[in-house]
Amino acid sequence: MSELTAETIIRRVAVALDASAQNSQALQAAAELAASLQAELEGIFIEDINLIRLTELPFIREIRPASMTEEPFNIQRMEQELRSLARQQQQKLELVAREKGISCSFSIRRGHIRAEMMEVVTEVDVLTLCGPGRVSEIFSRQPAAFTLRADTTARQQARSAVSVVFGNARNEKRALMAAASLAKRLDTNINVLITAGSDAETDELQREAETILESQTQPVNYSRLIGNQLSDLVLATISSNSQVLLVNSNNTLITGEQLWHCLEQVSCPVLIVREQIAGN
Repeated sequence: MSELTAETIIRRVAVALDASAQNSQALQAAAELAASLQAELEGIFIEDINLIRLTELPFIREIRPASMTEEPFNIQRMEQELRSLARQQQQKLELVAREKGISCSFSIRRGHIRAEMMEVVTEVDVLTLCGPGRVSEIFSRQPAAFTLRADTTARQQARSAVSVVFGNARNEKRALMAAASLAKRLDTNINVLITAGSDAETDELQREAETILESQTQPVNYSRLIGNQLSDLVLATISSNSQVLLVNSNNTLITGEQLWHCLEQVSCPVLIVREQIAGN
């Protein structure tokens, strides 16, 4: 995969972490991609400013389970809790990085979750996100299919895929090649979701994708997003049993509020691949 690595020039794969418990799947996906490209794994812990502002409300109390007593929950206490959570996330990141044999870094930001994440997208090569409240549901329903490991039983039951949105060969080649690298590491299929307005455009994009992926040994499936709508993308990831979904940062399917709707609906981590800038 050295040719792909050289061409995609992905050096930093970041994963957004916060105070929720919905980080494990995103962290695993980011680590696998970083390992496949020998890129740096970067954990970014975001202190949600809204949580901190809650402590300014006079009726916020902390209930201690052991004694069932109430105490005021002030900003100092919240900051202490967030620092503790950050340390836990950093330890998880460092453990995963050691297991994968890759370098890692960790930083802390404070602000509005969405605004901070969109800022990170402009700074790193790949940002890995996972929708809130979905991971526990996914693991309880079908644990083996979403562990991002090449589990033989899971593969026999339903061949999973690394899905990637492809609608512009010039701008989205990087995402396509990163998906190929990740699929090879996970020993799984590549599912290319083509966004095109007509059958002729679809055929042309498929030919371009086939040229880019001509050296790949992993099975490749091509399908067209007929409506080019977010709902079509969600259905495509479900029907292909997607382990991860890669999308170019400028793709209209995930810009603005569409990204957050996507995260809420898809049942896998979403990797936002920043469009390569000349000279980078």
